[in-house]
Amino acid sequence: MLSPIPSLVLGQIILFTLAMLPLFARIKYSNGNLYIHHIRDHRTTVAFLGFIFCVFASYDGDWYHYYDIVVENFEHPNPYSHIEPLHMWIITTISFGFYIWWRIIIWGAAFLLLYFSFERLKINDLLTWSSIIAISVIQMSTGRVYLGIALMFYGFCCVLIPIKKRYSVIKGLLIMALSIYFHKSMVIYICAAILSLVYYKKWMLTVALCAIPILIKIFLSLLISYLGSGEAVHSVFVYLEADQIAQGPGILIYLRLLYLLMFAIFIISSIYVVKYLNLPLNTFRRIWQMAFILICLYIVVFCALTLNGIGSTSISGRITLGLYFPLAIILSKMLRDKFKTKLNLSLLFLFYIIGVYRLMYAYYIQSLGGGI
Repeated sequence: MLSPIPSLVLGQIILFTLAMLPLFARIKYSNGNLYIHHIRDHRTTVAFLGFIFCVFASYDGDWYHYYDIVVENFEHPNPYSHIEPLHMWIITTISFGFYIWWRIIIWGAAFLLLYFSFERLKINDLLTWSSIIAISVIQMSTGRVYLGIALMFYGFCCVLIPIKKRYSVIKGLLIMALSIYFHKSMVIYICAAILSLVYYKKWMLTVALCAIPILIKIFLSLLISYLGSGEAVHSVFVYLEADQIAQGPGILIYLRLLYLLMFAIFIISSIYVVKYLNLPLNTFRRIWQMAFILICLYIVVFCALTLNGIGSTSISGRITLGLYFPLAIILSKMLRDKFKTKLNLSLLFLFYIIGVYRLMYAYYIQSLGGGI
């Protein structure tokens, strides 16, 4: 097993800062208004820096854990491994057991899919990529799941904006289905994406919010039934306890701040959607609806786990993994349309600040010999 390499984390801080500098340098103030100048400049550079950040994401313990998984499964493939068969095939056939090459394949494919998604959405510019870096890249670089999320999101974009209507929709749905083979949790995000294709009137969304207490009760009942055996209860508690001990209090603070900022974007974007995007076929309204469904689901699972006396970070936090892309896109859309510019730019800057805090905390922990 690899030992902690704190100096790599310092490199992560530099990469993260360099990726955000092009946007910060283009924020101008004129006639009492903030605006972003030349938003198509340096988009490729920012995307490339984000890709390198993910490949060498040694600030997170999974960077070290995946090393063992890749090397051991290349030398002695384990048919009972928790790694999906497609990932096992990539490890044994394409990566040749070379860990960094495996990471280049996984995150290279994820960034390429994002590029194609943004091209289809016609938002492939510095503003979008900077939002993705600020909001998503620290979470995106932690696990193989993001290749599945990027694949699902690209398929979703094909359905939203079909170039050849019937062919694009079928292709998009097949790509979304394929993402399940890259990570089992894709079922959650695919359901949210499909449900978001429906045009909901305001009263329907209001009813959905009011129904959350009922959904919590239903999910809590199912959870208690599932945890009926003492062995199942014990395994869940041991897993959650071990996960929280490994993260440490600094990471829990980071996660609370991260979720707070995500909810802030969601609340502001709700006002934006009601005011400006109240159209049946609007692409960004559907992306917002996917985020709405995932946030409702997160609240349901979070509350049900808490009421059942189980820590909620490890399970409900996984639902938010599918939120980072749509919320980053929505934030960039609001900035592009000059909606609450000062407030949204402040949120973007705060994401950068807590990202730096996350990396500095990782450097501190690894300097003490922990963090993996």
